[in-house]
Amino acid sequence: MNNRREKHTVLLEGKPRVYIVRRNSRTRINIRISMDGEIVVSAPDHVPVPRIEEALLKRESWILTRIRKHHSLRSTAWDSLRFRGVAYSIHATGIPSQRIIIDGANKKLLVPEDPSTSESARAGIISTLKREAKSYLSKRIQTISGIIQVPYKGLFVRNQRTRWGSSSYLGNININWRVIMAPDRVIDYLIIHELMHQVHRNHSKQFWKAVEQVLPDCHRFDLWLKKNSYLLALFR
Repeated sequence: MNNRREKHTVLLEGKPRVYIVRRNSRTRINIRISMDGEIVVSAPDHVPVPRIEEALLKRESWILTRIRKHHSLRSTAWDSLRFRGVAYSIHATGIPSQRIIIDGANKKLLVPEDPSTSESARAGIISTLKREAKSYLSKRIQTISGIIQVPYKGLFVRNQRTRWGSSSYLGNININWRVIMAPDRVIDYLIIHELMHQVHRNHSKQFWKAVEQVLPDCHRFDLWLKKNSYLLALFR
């Protein structure tokens, strides 16, 4: 497979924008915004650059909207966050010795220093979220595994760059710690999804039928993960 990488520039709203072209065996042009906010185009070898730019211009509004959303999320990542689907505002107490507190009653995350200017505060928030994710996911996967009677060997809470989760042939389940920002039902869906891969190794009709038997509205939660994939780029 050809994985040649090209860099070009196109005018969007009158401003030059750099975009990356990845040549592969696809039969059509695919446009996406990467986790780093880059415009990335997958295209077959035979498609010329002018045709790619034509496709970019047709999706100009969508591309710029996604880029603005990406930059907005980056700039406000330390103002608020979501914990198990609920929005929490971040408040700096100014007490250096204070531990980070998740105040569920008032939907506040109390931190010692302003995370927009303090690297240690940012590290503390990430550490707290990872710890909460490991604790919550460990309990939920044990419960769900018992209910649906699908065993697993071990759970690993990962810092994956582009995946919400994965399931290995060795019986291990890997889940991205950032899923702790999703609603509880979405978290349950992800756990069920990865457990079912211990039975069905691909996304076959049999796999989806098995998931639907446990969670009939599973596709709604799968769509949530796709629409909110930008969360995978936060807190890096």
